[in-house]
Amino acid sequence: MKNLHLYSTLEVDELAWPERPVSYTLDSPARDFISDFRLSRPMVFDSATSADDLKAFMLNAHIQVTPVVDSQSHFIGIVGLSELTEQALMRKLSEGYHRSDIRVGDVMIRRRDLPAFDSVEIDTASIGDVIAAIREHGCRYALVVDRPTHRIRGIYSVEELSSILKAPIEIRDQSSFYRVFAPVSLANQRRARSWD
Repeated sequence: MKNLHLYSTLEVDELAWPERPVSYTLDSPARDFISDFRLSRPMVFDSATSADDLKAFMLNAHIQVTPVVDSQSHFIGIVGLSELTEQALMRKLSEGYHRSDIRVGDVMIRRRDLPAFDSVEIDTASIGDVIAAIREHGCRYALVVDRPTHRIRGIYSVEELSSILKAPIEIRDQSSFYRVFAPVSLANQRRARSWD
């Protein structure tokens, strides 16, 4: 057995942080902007967690976005501080919810509504490439997925990217026309295929 020594911490007062470049640009590698879940276990929350409790925790822990799981720990979506704003919670109240009954599952963005990047493409992409794709889709979040294993390796958040790059990132919400008619068009395409 190795004999280890313990030392006084009187002169220790700073935490060690991952070293990051002084500044990032749009040409910086995209992989530098996510924590790879294979290397760093993500903090996840159950969909039954109180929305108010999660908001308080995220603010205190300086977390912008987190994965959401069901009671069997299966990934079912994500929630960011944007989904937990007072305005977002008030919308739920107008739908008939009581404030204390609003759960993370009520406000999260569901897995089926999240776009995803292939992790292989991210390995060679710049963060500018990621932002361009996110803008094109009109979304605030995008997953990074290892497609052969169907595992999520990370999450891009526009709010986090904006904070790191120290620049606003404008994301246009998809038009209401697109949001209304895209699902109808997709349903018609599926119906047409089923008749073939």
